[in-house]
Amino acid sequence: MLGLANFKNLHIVVASDEGLAKCIVVTAYEATTDVWESDFRTKKKKP
Repeated sequence: MLGLANFKNLHIVVASDEGLAKCIVVTAYEATTDVWESDFRTKKKKP
């Protein structure tokens, strides 16, 4: 999942438990252009 909070791009991975009708956050971090292209959807290739 890609989101925006306080003008920061966030990548969030969630798992869903349909039996409990809940989503569980697995990891969340601020995406930066050091690692991601400007669209924040495409990871940069290592040199």
